[in-house]
Amino acid sequence: MLDMAPYIAKVKIIEDRGPIGVGGRRLWRVRLDPGPDYEPMELEVPEMNLKPLEQWEAATR
Repeated sequence: MLDMAPYIAKVKIIEDRGPIGVGGRRLWRVRLDPGPDYEPMELEVPEMNLKPLEQWEAATR
């Protein structure tokens, strides 16, 4: 799950880019599929913006 407040989206991790971000932050390449009317897109996001889907589902129950 990608948490980029105010947006939260379910994404698929496709690559661990390693600690190549500012100050050695770990970056991940993710695929976001916004729906049938849009093309999927790939983004590189810092690890701090990712949360396990199970954690989000538990918080929203």
